[in-house]
Amino acid sequence: MYLSAPTLSHSCHFRIAIGRRLCAARAALELSQQEMAAKLGIARQTLARYENGHCEPLSSLLALLCEDFGLNPSWLLIGDNTPMFITGTETATFRRAAS
Repeated sequence: MYLSAPTLSHSCHFRIAIGRRLCAARAALELSQQEMAAKLGIARQTLARYENGHCEPLSSLLALLCEDFGLNPSWLLIGDNTPMFITGTETATFRRAAS
């Protein structure tokens, strides 16, 4: 009897992809997990679980990331060759605003 290898569900792929983009955005903003988590009002461990793809962030948290840090929602959700930050803004501007 042939058993196929287990495959990751679409939801799991999505969590992993979002997590990688969250980690990339945090690095671009030059924030530690502790700093970003504090700015978002969540525990560092929660952010780590999001970044590692163990949990899917709530839509309200994703909206907060886009609003407060200038992340491009299309990049955060899809990632398809769209810029990380909203056009016409710079990382430093949002780093200062989020402080």
